[in-house]
Amino acid sequence: MAHFRYEGFDQLGKAKRGTVEAGDQNAALLGIRSQGVNPTRVEPIAAPLPRPRPQMQPQPVPVAAEMPAPRALEGYIPGTSQSMPNPFTSAGAMLPTQPLLRANSRDMALWYRNMASLVNAGTGMGAGLKSMATAAPTSALRSASLQMGERVMTGAQLSDLMPSFPGLFSPLAAGIAAAGERGGFLVESFERLANYSERDYELQTMVKRETWYPKLVAFASVILNPLAAVALFMQGFGAWLHIMLPVFLKVGFAVIIWYAFVILQPFIPRDNPIKSVWDRVRLYVPIVGKVVRGLATAKWCRAYGALYGAGVGPGEAMRLSAIACGNLALAHDTLAQIPKIERGAQLTEALRATNHFPPLALQMLQIGEQSGDLDMSLNKAADFLESDAETTIKKSVPVIGILMLLFVAFFLVLPQLISGYQDYGAQLDNLSNPDAK
Repeated sequence: MAHFRYEGFDQLGKAKRGTVEAGDQNAALLGIRSQGVNPTRVEPIAAPLPRPRPQMQPQPVPVAAEMPAPRALEGYIPGTSQSMPNPFTSAGAMLPTQPLLRANSRDMALWYRNMASLVNAGTGMGAGLKSMATAAPTSALRSASLQMGERVMTGAQLSDLMPSFPGLFSPLAAGIAAAGERGGFLVESFERLANYSERDYELQTMVKRETWYPKLVAFASVILNPLAAVALFMQGFGAWLHIMLPVFLKVGFAVIIWYAFVILQPFIPRDNPIKSVWDRVRLYVPIVGKVVRGLATAKWCRAYGALYGAGVGPGEAMRLSAIACGNLALAHDTLAQIPKIERGAQLTEALRATNHFPPLALQMLQIGEQSGDLDMSLNKAADFLESDAETTIKKSVPVIGILMLLFVAFFLVLPQLISGYQDYGAQLDNLSNPDAK
């Protein structure tokens, strides 16, 4: 059994510190929280080194000539047991950033599940990554697993390598993995990341499923252009293509811009002022704002719950959760509450000051703080926020369909109708007054 020193705050916000005896850091965290203390720092107490036994000094032996002292190797500190530095550890462990390697949430969940199974079965981290280099679901994950496995086999930490693949591993994933490595519960960390990725994939699938109708309306509105349909019936395919070509060019240009943004997104700084302003505007748009706010706060709650359960401190958990929520405006508002949390303020009060979390979710969090099951309460609050956002999406699908239909009509179809009417009027003028040419 080892001893751990801790610092934290109780349910009344009073500072607490002390020591506990536990088998590992995860067990120590559970023991501290069972005492009603929210720990902000937990570290093992190093056992005192045994005192060296006195040794007899050997008598000098006369020799004919002194042997030359061995040349000190670069990086070696004479008189110590320190060996030459490993170029693949610490700073040397970092791989070149590869943002184009990507995978969706479903594939990431499968990767985390497989890694948890391998580590739980006693497989070393390096061997597990080498195994995933052939068994991962996508080529991007296979390539990343191979590169990380080679570094881990030389002594690098997995959490230090994950930021080299921003399209695969988020800062949240790296933070939870680092907590698992420090606390000795990496299997549980992988399981938490798998659950988080699965829920994120379900959320994305729900949004796609509920918004297919507006997308269909927009597509049908573009294709079923009434003027183009008349031209196709009266004059053939050439006339139809002549009318629809400008529409296709506009739509194609918009699609190219969208995919260019998706491809270049890992290269764009996360905290840029344009995106921050846009994210804040989205929070206050009717209908859309409620959905965006609900989904962003749900992701924040799930991220903080996973980090809290992994033993990450409140300040670092707030920072990583802000990155994971996906909305810069919400991230800035929650990051501003970190000093209050570190001074002992309750999480519920800090989140209430952001004006982004609904009262019912805050009540759930308050109950979790009082009972000690904060991670479970955060997950329940996330379920409520996602369910509320899903209900809003279902109710607003007909409205969104009408709005998209009006958008297509005014910006794509109406200009073509006006242009066709003008051409038709010009032809009538030419027919009625042939000398006007």
